[in-house]
Amino acid sequence: MLKLWVRLAILVKKRVRDSIIAKIALVLSLVVVFCTTYLLILPALTISTGNSSSVFQSSESASSQVESPTDDSQKENNQTEASSQASLTDSSQEKKDMSQAGTLTAETSDVTVTVSYEGDTFTEPVQLKVKPVSDTTAIDSKLTSLLSESKQSLSQAHSYDISFITDGGKEVEPSKDVKVSMAFKNDLSTSDDKQAGWKLYHFVDNDVNQVQDLTESTDTDIKETSDGAVESVDFKSNTFSTYTLAGVTYADFSGYLTGYSYNEKSVQEDLSTEELSVLLHLDFKINQKDVAKEKHYYLALPDDTAIGKDLKLGTEYTGRDNNNTDAFKYQFKKDDSSGKYYLLISFLDSYVAGMGQGVQSTGYIDYEAVFGLTHRTSHDSYTVKFSDGVTIEIPPEKVTKNYDLSTSKTGKVSYDGDTPYIDYTVTVDSKYGTPGNIDLTDSLTADGVSIADVTNVSITKSTYTGYTSHVTGTETVSTKPNFDKANKKWSLTLPQLVSGGTDSNGNPIGHFYTITYRYKIADLTAGNTVQVNNTIKAVSKNDQDKREASSSTSVTLKLNDIKKSGKYDKKTGKITWTITVNPDGNDIGGATLKDDFFKKAESIEVTLKDGSSASGTYRYYDSNNNKLDDNITDFSKVSYIRFSGQKGKKSNTKTYVITYTTDAKNSSWNKKTVTNTVTLDDDGDKTLSSAKPSVSGDGNLEKTSLGENDTSDTGVKTLSWQTKIIMPASGVIEKGTNFRDFLTDPWNQNSEVHWYTKAQLQDLYKKLVKIFGDSKFTLEARQNSWGGYTNYEDLDSNTKYTEFQIILTDDFKSSKNIVLQYQSTATLNGNANIDFWNTISSADHSSQAKYHHTDNSNVIKMDGDENHATTKKTSMDGVVTWKVKVNLSDDAKTMTVTDNLPNGVHLTGLVFGRHYSQTPVTISGNNISALTGQYEWGATNVKVDGTISSDNVVTLNFSTTDGRTLKQSIGDNNDFWLTYTTAYDKLPEAGKKVTDTLTNTVSVLVDGNKDYGSDSQTQIITFGKDKQVIKPITKTGSWDNTNRVLHYSLSINQEAEDLVDGTDKLTLTDVMSIYGTDISLALNQASVKLYYADSNQEVPSSDWSWKVSSTDDGWGNLTSTLTID
Repeated sequence: MLKLWVRLAILVKKRVRDSIIAKIALVLSLVVVFCTTYLLILPALTISTGNSSSVFQSSESASSQVESPTDDSQKENNQTEASSQASLTDSSQEKKDMSQAGTLTAETSDVTVTVSYEGDTFTEPVQLKVKPVSDTTAIDSKLTSLLSESKQSLSQAHSYDISFITDGGKEVEPSKDVKVSMAFKNDLSTSDDKQAGWKLYHFVDNDVNQVQDLTESTDTDIKETSDGAVESVDFKSNTFSTYTLAGVTYADFSGYLTGYSYNEKSVQEDLSTEELSVLLHLDFKINQKDVAKEKHYYLALPDDTAIGKDLKLGTEYTGRDNNNTDAFKYQFKKDDSSGKYYLLISFLDSYVAGMGQGVQSTGYIDYEAVFGLTHRTSHDSYTVKFSDGVTIEIPPEKVTKNYDLSTSKTGKVSYDGDTPYIDYTVTVDSKYGTPGNIDLTDSLTADGVSIADVTNVSITKSTYTGYTSHVTGTETVSTKPNFDKANKKWSLTLPQLVSGGTDSNGNPIGHFYTITYRYKIADLTAGNTVQVNNTIKAVSKNDQDKREASSSTSVTLKLNDIKKSGKYDKKTGKITWTITVNPDGNDIGGATLKDDFFKKAESIEVTLKDGSSASGTYRYYDSNNNKLDDNITDFSKVSYIRFSGQKGKKSNTKTYVITYTTDAKNSSWNKKTVTNTVTLDDDGDKTLSSAKPSVSGDGNLEKTSLGENDTSDTGVKTLSWQTKIIMPASGVIEKGTNFRDFLTDPWNQNSEVHWYTKAQLQDLYKKLVKIFGDSKFTLEARQNSWGGYTNYEDLDSNTKYTEFQIILTDDFKSSKNIVLQYQSTATLNGNANIDFWNTISSADHSSQAKYHHTDNSNVIKMDGDENHATTKKTSMDGVVTWKVKVNLSDDAKTMTVTDNLPNGVHLTGLVFGRHYSQTPVTISGNNISALTGQYEWGATNVKVDGTISSDNVVTLNFSTTDGRTLKQSIGDNNDFWLTYTTAYDKLPEAGKKVTDTLTNTVSVLVDGNKDYGSDSQTQIITFGKDKQVIKPITKTGSWDNTNRVLHYSLSINQEAEDLVDGTDKLTLTDVMSIYGTDISLALNQASVKLYYADSNQEVPSSDWSWKVSSTDDGWGNLTSTLTID
């Protein structure tokens, strides 16, 4: 039998210094119903009784002694003693000065004892003597009696008589405390499955009636292995006699149970496992006196019972008393050898401390219990005995069964000429079984069509394990539906589905029916679109239970379908039109296709849907119904196309793809929509389809930056911009046209970084008057990218505006392009290098320009945030980043970048190219390489060779492979960027930090040996992270008034930090309280989900658990408590 109680003891008694720090690196998001969240941190618990310094005084004679070894064992003990004394260290045998500190050592066959003492502890030389106590009858009896007071028992005991002997054979005591260390040669393993831990007792003067419990003394340390075995014991004392290391069990909790209740709605029998699950509520009462003596208890759950699948073994849950106060922690354990479950209960120190003297604590334990068949009586009730005073009784009328029933339905349309067919598939599924036979009714609704015939009817029954995708067998069912074609319905009764139990892996064995059939549809006419809806309903019931399910599907019927699309190409100024005729393969023999844009086509191409030629299956006609030549090149006379064949003969069921292009002239500023409609006429039955592509407006916008000017503030610059409006061919920009101009820093509209002043906008206004004329436009501005605009007349001198808008109030006519220059204001914020952007847009035209401010025109070294000056940073993971920007000359084709990394870091990554799109290199040992192709966005057709020297110098050689300049390889951008990622070599452990100053220097050569400049940047970085960082937990909620449902979402540990030291468990408890006698509150248990935040995948139920409890004080105070582990 496995050592279950050993594992229980370890969970509770494990000391903080021996705990393993668990990294909680999961960004979780939880959807559940609750209001308030707080974090419960697992406390360090110990198993103990009594005070560390207490002496248990018996009413027996004070002269009762621990017995000496028997005569039979005296010889062996003498030999052991001789061996012990013979093994003393040389120092202990010498006549040394006992005024100095020292150590004494003695050993037996199973333990080595070492005593460390201070100077002047002994007045004369002594030897250490250790003897095992062979007859422990009196000791065992005494300890058994003591432990019974706390409902514990003794599982084993190891006793040793420790003493100090002078050279004259006299036994003496030290004058002050000495430190004793007992190291066992073989770990003392547990000998009782119920052993909870170890205690150290001292029998003063070898008197069994004077017992000191040293377990909880701050000087006592019982070191255990991971499986609960004792390696060594350390303690301090100044009196020596018999010391006993005792193994003790947990206290039995069954006697404290007083009653029970259960949630009647939760009682359900699983038809596959034949087990009963129920939400059980166990009541208990325990006296303060008992809890003060012993805080840790166990409850053996009855044989052939288990816990619900949502409960996790070893997971701590919080229990409460009847005042809803947190009182204890509890967790479930299982003995794998016997299959028996146990409940470990540990009362909270804070709760025990708050109990009044002699107070009775009443509380409860809620959990989902699972009862096996042995507890079911012949009358189908359930009887489960938990203790002598508590037996669960569940009558048969309270037991429900987990019958289930579900349906699904699909439909697929096909055509045979003009005859549509719909193939339907219906599935009727039950994983656990149905209450009785299954009655099916199927209804079809569709206007203007009828059911001409039903064919291809089949029914099968399949068996599966776990999921319907794991089918293990299929058989044919002989019964058939009763079809009522006139009313578009059918009905059918199928035999009851009965659970097949479970497979060897515990998966339920379920069954499903599959029903397939085909409808032949009549009365569908070309040009009409018919929506066909079909619903299947299933009902299964017996005298006590009823299950219902339904599913629907919808398909669309349409003869002679056509689809038209148009796509405008701004480069060519043309629209490509595509018409797909008869995609469903209907009979279009003799039908005509008319498109008014045929005559505008440069060419028309007609193919079949597979791309093959359609020659001979169609003819062109003019507006007078005259046939045109098949090989025409001038399509200006084409009015329509006639397809070969005759209607009703199924002579042409081909699908055609017709493609042609037309010019799309738009000489106006604003874009326009071109509408084109095509009509398929099948003997008067017409089908239409239209396309409405947009054609870009003519003209354009061109934005450029003109430079910067100083102001009285060295940190503030005025930037000059130019906007060029290229007039459309029409020479008119229409009334109502809007021009929006905004500033960014470069990413955001930030009025504290880049803005327009009122004076600058006033200067702009004067220029606009000269261009458009007075009262021919309006100018307005706003501070942010949102909110209302301020009229020009109301502009404020103290407001910084990031955006203005020009709206024409009259048509503007001009044969010349417009050039407009104006200024903005920008602050450098201490940056030696910074970009500012200006964007203008109107209709579908837009243009953007960047102004780059720099104090170094060629080479700039920056930190990872692109700061050039010395910066102070923190790095928890040891990552340090530098960036280099090289302002390339127009003709540079090669470049050598030499970067001197500081000592203490090493290169881990490097990317290069454009500012916001950089290409990685390959680092292999001390070699660096990269080769980009023509489609690489960061840098096209660039070769990189490089090395990392032993003194941390990174040398990179850049060249182009296509003969172009480096500037051309990055899209004619001025700046060539490099980003170096490094790692700190001596990252401190969690809880410790170190600050280092790191300076990185770079130099650049271009086109051989041409010195292009150098730069450096210094970062003062504090490395390391706090040992414990608690990140906030966020929660949102919403009310669904229609369904009367509260929705809550909780985001846990968004930074993926180590939230709680010393444990790999996180417990969240949320309490929702509602006042109102007419209000009910219930958790939708199916809504409780846990997801990984990074992937949005649901966390397996095996990795977490939750439980909910509710209370109603009868005065309208409803409380629902959700606990998540």
